[in-house]
Amino acid sequence: MTDKQYVNPFDSDNFAEGGGLWDGKTVTITGSKTTIDQFTQKDGSPYLNEKGEQVRQHVWAITGIADGEDKERRQAYSIGGLVPTADGEGFTKADGTPDVLHKNSSAAKFSDGLKQGGFDVDTLFVNGKPRVSVLIGARVTFKGVDLLDKNGK
Repeated sequence: MTDKQYVNPFDSDNFAEGGGLWDGKTVTITGSKTTIDQFTQKDGSPYLNEKGEQVRQHVWAITGIADGEDKERRQAYSIGGLVPTADGEGFTKADGTPDVLHKNSSAAKFSDGLKQGGFDVDTLFVNGKPRVSVLIGARVTFKGVDLLDKNGK
């Protein structure tokens, strides 16, 4: 038994906030690339949509090690309908033409957080092309944010 007192978990005054893997932690980034995450069931089998296709998400994947921890962790930020480039350095429209992140995508919010924290986001765009791997070696303090659903809740 712990000393922690059990409180009503249904009362909004007791709801938890933040709680992301790196919320409030400073992380040394060990990997940064755009990729496709394919969803699977707990048993490793593909998670299929109603059309029988494996569910997937296009993401900007960040790996890193937080101060005081020895385990590398991964955090993925959706790039929406954009497609990762073959080299994993950026993204394009499905037809291969350049495009920008949508401001409501989690990747855009991550990028804006970098900018607001003083990171020069121009370094992520080299010779007219995205190059997300420049983040490798950077030390970033992460802050969890509450996410809203499509109804604004």
